[in-house]
Amino acid sequence: MRTIYSLAIALLIVSALAGCGRTTANDPMADSQAAEKIRATLVSNSSAGGAAETQAAAKATGWGTIKGRFVYEGTPPATVKLNIDKDQDVCGKHPLVNESIVVGSDGGLANVALFARNKNLEVHPDYAASATKEALLDNNGCRFEPHVLAVRTGQPLTIKNSDPVGHNTNAALVANSPFNVIISGGTQSSQKLATAENAPTTVTCNIHPWMKGYLVVQPHPYVAISGKDGTFEIKNAPAGIPLEFQVWHEASTGNNGALAANRPDVKWQPSGRFTVTLQPDQTLDLQDIKIPASALAVK
Repeated sequence: MRTIYSLAIALLIVSALAGCGRTTANDPMADSQAAEKIRATLVSNSSAGGAAETQAAAKATGWGTIKGRFVYEGTPPATVKLNIDKDQDVCGKHPLVNESIVVGSDGGLANVALFARNKNLEVHPDYAASATKEALLDNNGCRFEPHVLAVRTGQPLTIKNSDPVGHNTNAALVANSPFNVIISGGTQSSQKLATAENAPTTVTCNIHPWMKGYLVVQPHPYVAISGKDGTFEIKNAPAGIPLEFQVWHEASTGNNGALAANRPDVKWQPSGRFTVTLQPDQTLDLQDIKIPASALAVK
């Protein structure tokens, strides 16, 4: 009781001292509505943080594979030869054509990019070596090789010039700082990209304006670019976790390159996204993913 009494006296003294030093301005009145808004915001932020923590904490129950083949549905567009008006003695020797739509003899659609949109994905140990392995973009035959290149954040990116003439590589990055490097014949330059790009970004050569390529920059290795036959495969993807994939093609008539497909089995969205949950050791074969001719336009 004596302790409580002493505490009360101390509080009275502190209040008196505070009153002596107070200015003539009145204390602000409590605003109950503002307090409720602040409380609601804090609750909302707490919930969002909890969801992010749950996503970050999600662990794979194993590993699986997703593969398939993109098929051009319709008559492929005619091959369009490019107008070679610079360094014709070198570039004119190559059969350069418009590569915005490349369809194989069996109908396979090349250069379709497929990448997981999930954040903080658990990565299979087998990909540890590839995180530091060189990713190579070559100026070769007065074109970019490969036409679409996947690069993991932090992975060394080498820009090479295999031609005897000079090139420049102008990367229109958004999340990373854009770069534009001039590379004389037979030399190379190195870059590192620290941040993922929301969508593939364009690479051009201002010296030879017909040259165009793309970089797909992601923080994980779960990216695939369809080959000349339209096939793709992503191995050792996290199982037991819903994986949301984005599908992109440079000639897509959709927004930001989103590629449409009629695949209700994976609830394919007009935004070019679909979600799958792999089971441990499962190989999910999407087989022929038909891309209607109306979904693409030569650019």
